[in-house]
Amino acid sequence: MTKQNRINLVLGLIAALLSLILIVDAPQPASSPNQPLTDLDPQQIQSITLALGDGQPPTLELSRDADGWVLTAPVSMRADDMAIGEILRLLTLTSARRIDPDLVDLNAIRMDPPLWRVSLDDQTFEIGGREALSGDRYVQHQGQIHLLPDLNPARLDNNYADLVSRRLLPADPHIQSIHLPEQDVTLLQNDSAELFAHWRNAEAQWLVRPSKLDFDDVRERVTITLENASIDFLIRSREPRLELIRPDLDLMYMLPASASQELLGR
Repeated sequence: MTKQNRINLVLGLIAALLSLILIVDAPQPASSPNQPLTDLDPQQIQSITLALGDGQPPTLELSRDADGWVLTAPVSMRADDMAIGEILRLLTLTSARRIDPDLVDLNAIRMDPPLWRVSLDDQTFEIGGREALSGDRYVQHQGQIHLLPDLNPARLDNNYADLVSRRLLPADPHIQSIHLPEQDVTLLQNDSAELFAHWRNAEAQWLVRPSKLDFDDVRERVTITLENASIDFLIRSREPRLELIRPDLDLMYMLPASASQELLGR
């Protein structure tokens, strides 16, 4: 080996060693450990506002009281705490990835406009589409877009039937009388304690918003008289399931066909 070759070899080894040192000692990019979207405590949230991203009505408003959550607009009634819990879960979801909104096509990910807007107290979250591969949901909060585990869309749109209590009557109702359509008779507590108990505890399997065609199918109604109010339920169907429309709330309660015997006497 010539002297020049030896010099070149030594220089090459030195260069390789320096490169290795630089690689080992170079600062690595800071990892982005998965963290909850916020540090807010779901139990401390006092108000919720739900709106469609394009601003179409209605906007749903809920507030917390001593007994749980209440839908205050567009109608007033007790909310289902489990359904509200799915919304508040948004606060504790882990952000798998953060994206600068200026570096992404907002229209492509359904963020311009977003699909839904959720306000929890004074914090607003804009919710868009899903990433194709992971199924994660795009959520914009405080100037950043996050990829979060998917949410239940039924809890976020403007259909309050997915949020309210499935009970037919308020909790612990003091029923004064029940008017049954088929017998055209008004019953008092002493007439049928079992029937009154069924109504006090009745709960739908699910609820929907009735259409005009549903109202057109109504032929009968049952009236429940409480201490300070009367509630009408329109009987849309008895089979294959019992379907009761409460027109003042624009809700239809879906129950099994067996509930027809329990609530209507046949």
